[in-house]
Amino acid sequence: MNIYECELQNACIGGSDNESYCEDGHHGVLCNSCKKNHYMKEEGCKKCDEFKWLAPIVVASAIIVVVILLFACYRSKRARSKTSRLLKSRIKQIFVTTQIIVSMNTVYDYENYFPSGFVDFLDILSYIVLEFSVAVGTECYIRNLSPFYVELLMSTAVPLVVIVILLLLPKLKFSLRKGAVSRANTAAAASATTAAAQRLYDNCFSVVVLIVYCLLPTSSKIIFDTFDCTSFSEGGLNPDDKQLRRLRSDLGVDCDKRSHQMWEIYAGVMILCWPVGMQLSLFLVLYRYRRELQGKVPGHESDDSERDSHQGIDAGNSHDETEEDGKSDADDIHIRNSSMNHASGEEGGDMKETEPQDRIQESRVFWEGIAQRAKLPAKDNDLTSAKKYRGIVTSIYSERLRIRDNDTSIDHIRLITDMYRLGCPYWEGITTTYRILLSSAATLLSSDSILQLILGLFVIFSTALLQSVYAPYRDSSENRFAIFSFCIMFTIYVVGMVAKIDDKQYNGSDGKVMAAFLTGLVLFVVVGGIMMVAGQAYFIVKRFEKKARRIIDRELLNTECEVVKNPIRKSAA
Repeated sequence: MNIYECELQNACIGGSDNESYCEDGHHGVLCNSCKKNHYMKEEGCKKCDEFKWLAPIVVASAIIVVVILLFACYRSKRARSKTSRLLKSRIKQIFVTTQIIVSMNTVYDYENYFPSGFVDFLDILSYIVLEFSVAVGTECYIRNLSPFYVELLMSTAVPLVVIVILLLLPKLKFSLRKGAVSRANTAAAASATTAAAQRLYDNCFSVVVLIVYCLLPTSSKIIFDTFDCTSFSEGGLNPDDKQLRRLRSDLGVDCDKRSHQMWEIYAGVMILCWPVGMQLSLFLVLYRYRRELQGKVPGHESDDSERDSHQGIDAGNSHDETEEDGKSDADDIHIRNSSMNHASGEEGGDMKETEPQDRIQESRVFWEGIAQRAKLPAKDNDLTSAKKYRGIVTSIYSERLRIRDNDTSIDHIRLITDMYRLGCPYWEGITTTYRILLSSAATLLSSDSILQLILGLFVIFSTALLQSVYAPYRDSSENRFAIFSFCIMFTIYVVGMVAKIDDKQYNGSDGKVMAAFLTGLVLFVVVGGIMMVAGQAYFIVKRFEKKARRIIDRELLNTECEVVKNPIRKSAA
């Protein structure tokens, strides 16, 4: 005898008759489908007449969130100060951690085992990390298509169309303006058109990067959900009854129908476009700009001093890749380089823009100075030799960071590259890989299997170990926060595993205490992370103001000394 628990508490009356054990408005397997003129909400099926504007409101909310994110991307592409980089890096880490924790609800079926208070809290967070359904209420408008298929199309095909339009828009605009320029027949007009087209392409590509970054795990999850079917006994009383295969995400979808098999073919194509294609495209883009991301001087690749120093840079700076590292000799070089219009905005304001050729010339002067300094004779067993080498390595690292921060050719990918150190140009690809594995690809394994839990645990451990070994972020505080986020993620994952093994662990008062504990952990990551960045930004600004005041006082003192010396010289004459 097979007894199934109703997933919607208010949907089932009980019994073995398929036609009579469902509440009004419900029907199908486990009463998990809605009848005609009804739509599905979290608490059950509702009449379409009660809330006709539900779907438009959901879509409008999604558009508002995307517009806010696009504006943030537009601003972050131009903001290169350390404060903006820290904020961008921290928001990304919070977004990724929260997205993975929210996905545990459905991917690992923890929503049936987590304390109810924590499940409700994660439902609220799902709207922040774009993990909500965009097909709610579509049954009232699209009657011949399951809400799951509507959501599959809106999560895969619609973003792809938007991405293609954004990538083709600059070329289309350039081709239209090219005809006008050819008629004008002026070099200035041609140069202005090319520059405008490049700016438009950078902006459009930044939007594409943001769309892919936010939607890739969500779109991948619903693609993999297309293959996740479960079986039920038709009568429920006899194990030999006919088995019904239903889609786990929507029990109203029959997996044995030919129509669903066609959707599985579509989902297979989307796998090549999203989890595979987008991931491969990300690595190709990072590989395309590998030299720029490592701060190497254009047209100066063969310089011996630069090439020989590459091996020692990462080893000398792997513990903390911030620009403030390495005082002593590095400070002297940094001060001397300030006369060459070096950007001093790392402590506060935006970087100072210079022409590309000027930056190349400045960098060549710098490398020549480093080469001359490296040729100085070193004494054996002399501590100054080690300090000199450390100063050279740190100075070269700072120079390469300056080159990368001022390089306008990578402005369109700064959202995914700015926060990483020179030795880890491909780290965003690793981050995206474990996001897909934890929040979507795990759906391919049964949520009832131990293998899914073990592999998820292995991915979390492996990624945390890589984070500890490589410390990929430029700022040590971001590396520490990443390790802390992995600890929170691991704790919540283990709590779900324990509850899955014994679902009576969190009943009664224990469940309330555990719900409060887990909610506090997630809030500490989200709210505490932003507050820590705000505190760091405050001290950075204060430190920058103190440096600016010292520079102004020094200039005033030099001016006063010149004023005092001039009368003396005149009297002597």
